[in-house]
Amino acid sequence: MRVHKTILCSLSALMILYLPSVGQDAVYVDHVEGQGYPGTIRAGVPIKFHIHFRVVTANVFAVDMAFRIWSPNDIMMEVPYMDTIPGLHKYWPNTVYPDCRPDCDGWRGDTLIFGALAHFTPGLPVGYDSLILTINTKVSETYLGDTICLDSIWWDPSFWWEWVVNSPIWVIHPTWDGPHCFEIVPCCVGWRGNIDLDPNEQINIADLTYLIQWLFLGGPEPLCMLEADVNANGGTIGMPDLVYLVDYMFRGGPPPMGCP
Repeated sequence: MRVHKTILCSLSALMILYLPSVGQDAVYVDHVEGQGYPGTIRAGVPIKFHIHFRVVTANVFAVDMAFRIWSPNDIMMEVPYMDTIPGLHKYWPNTVYPDCRPDCDGWRGDTLIFGALAHFTPGLPVGYDSLILTINTKVSETYLGDTICLDSIWWDPSFWWEWVVNSPIWVIHPTWDGPHCFEIVPCCVGWRGNIDLDPNEQINIADLTYLIQWLFLGGPEPLCMLEADVNANGGTIGMPDLVYLVDYMFRGGPPPMGCP
């Protein structure tokens, strides 16, 4: 009986150390750049999955986690990579290492590892509720109709994402809102004129501003030229497209032409 009690006490202690978070510590996709209408990703434009951390239980000293970007189809994507937000080193000054293993090549799927460690600092504080990193790639129109997904993967042998915290619970396991899967569609979706690639497919002053800044003020080139070819003449994008868009938005002119 004493042996059984000892074993039960030991197991209970282990359960406390690795108890899943009962708060709302979470990792989730905040938004996706390059998204088309819901459930789709645009081909030929940069894709950025913006990853959000929410810290509730206690300061996070260290993390050990990984993501898998993959496809059930035989597709070749641009080799994925991670970017962390500016200023992250003030929370984890000693080690922040986005990594890609083993030997990411973009074929079918790749695993990206994110680990971080704080020494002599409080770590990521309770109440942190913001972006941490982006996962970046691109796919070509060769794969229209195929699927690309982002999900968690348990890189650590424990098969959990692990956050080490300043609490009686030494390790917590944040929740994840994935998997996220998207159909690959052309960069131009619906009607032309969505120059800023708004996922809600709205044509508004933001698109007009984008076009003016590119044409006259040295702004960035549209990521999808078909969207900027508002009058669908197939020629050089310029003043006729700008006038067409102004006429549509302010003078009751015809709507932009449909995407091919």
